[in-house]
Amino acid sequence: MSKVTALNDPPKMVYRSTIQETKCRDFFEVIDSRDNLKSTVIVSQLPVKSWYDLFADNTYADACLDRIIHKAFRLELNGKNMRNPS
Repeated sequence: MSKVTALNDPPKMVYRSTIQETKCRDFFEVIDSRDNLKSTVIVSQLPVKSWYDLFADNTYADACLDRIIHKAFRLELNGKNMRNPS
């Protein structure tokens, strides 16, 4: 069983691709329509600090992350990689 831990300061990663503006708007519309009405589960392999860099438009990044992060329960799982058992 994996141990649930929170990392205070994961290393910053640089990603070469960003989410296009139209997809940013679509994602914002989904998040905004569910805000304070329904539960939303988001699963990512990227650390939260790197999410902002994925958005092509900083306005959508601010709006989405504001709605997601301030009410979130964050779980960061560390454990053995099941794809490459060693």
